[in-house]
Amino acid sequence: LVRIACVAAAFSGSMQWTILLSLLQFVFLPYSLPVSIIYGVQSIITLHTGSLIVYTVVEYLLSLALPSSVIEMVSIPIDATFMTIFILIDQALCAACLLFELTSSGKPKKLPFDRLVKSILWGFINSKTYYLVLLPLCSNVRLNVVLLALDFCLGISDRATSYVACFMEAAFYQAHRIGHLEYVYADAHKFHHYVHDTSPFDAHILGSGAPEEWLILMMDLLVASAGLTPSCLTPGVLKLSWMNKSENHTRVEKDVKLHSDNFHADHHLIPTTNFGITYPYEMMMATCPGARAKQSEFRGFHVTRVDTDMDITLKFDPLHVD
Repeated sequence: LVRIACVAAAFSGSMQWTILLSLLQFVFLPYSLPVSIIYGVQSIITLHTGSLIVYTVVEYLLSLALPSSVIEMVSIPIDATFMTIFILIDQALCAACLLFELTSSGKPKKLPFDRLVKSILWGFINSKTYYLVLLPLCSNVRLNVVLLALDFCLGISDRATSYVACFMEAAFYQAHRIGHLEYVYADAHKFHHYVHDTSPFDAHILGSGAPEEWLILMMDLLVASAGLTPSCLTPGVLKLSWMNKSENHTRVEKDVKLHSDNFHADHHLIPTTNFGITYPYEMMMATCPGARAKQSEFRGFHVTRVDTDMDITLKFDPLHVD
């Protein structure tokens, strides 16, 4: 209900009411406050840093160096047409993940029709309404097509983010595991797990939902209020959103149960396991499913956990030796 109220306020064009209504979340779901802050800080630092720095600096410098008429020639407005097309493309990409083999992981597993409908409806309410809050309040933002194209081709913001992205797995693991703590879970991350198992329709930039993404949404709203490009519309973050749909939240057909290609999808089956991104870190933290607790496969290696009195060692042996 709070998210729906925020959507209504955003469509009325009131940034102030949107932010004030969003704070009601912490009245009804008090434990979502620490989760949204921890998850938000972790995501902003490890995923959004490059986009925030590159676009803020470059767009500001362009505004000083070029007449507004020139900038308008190479930019497009964020209006009702843009919002409609953007959301339709996002939904189409989710559907494509289930219909076609788009990654090297394998063929996507078919979902029962009733499960698919639930995922589309709940996933839209929980994840996609992020854009219904943000985009209506971006009327003063114009997307510089040339800058976006250069960033997409050259990976400028990705390179800036790479300096801190190395902390992503450890940071995400801790934030995700905190989100699963008793009491805390019911007020925030439970919304992402509401429908059993997973599908790309349940995915946003990462595996989150309305209560957890509050701080990230506030960041994008703050950036948009300054007339700058919100981070979630930049190529680097959109690529992360695509990977989250096509890889993390699309279950693929595998003969082996608990296969590494279904790593995050299996977390949605057994929510007390697979909090991170890959099996090696999960094995070290002892939160793998039972079948993977001591050995798994990872990027061409057979990984074995060896415990001694004082140490935990992960041994990597090549699967194929020439």
